[in-house]
Amino acid sequence: VFFIFYIDMVIWLCYIIVRLLILGGEIMARNTTIHIAVRDDIKEKFAGIADGYGMTMSALASYIIGQYVYNHERLINPLSDEIRFLLMDKVKQVVEEEGEGRGEA
Repeated sequence: VFFIFYIDMVIWLCYIIVRLLILGGEIMARNTTIHIAVRDDIKEKFAGIADGYGMTMSALASYIIGQYVYNHERLINPLSDEIRFLLMDKVKQVVEEEGEGRGEA
């Protein structure tokens, strides 16, 4: 039980540190809302998770969405750009090789 409490406290501390570093201290600053619909059982499970972290469902959802957006911008978008450039290079190479095969240069 102590181990689980310790892990929860570490996660909460990481949440605070990340929010302070990334958002410049705007931990709970929100100026818009998103409304989502979920099944009743999902809402109850999510409420239990949020309660376990000592957060409201809104705060936990905000954190989760913020982390997803941050990770997407830092990891997925650059990866997508890299893949796009690799594909463009490969397509260019294939077009050039086919042109050379036809006697075009």
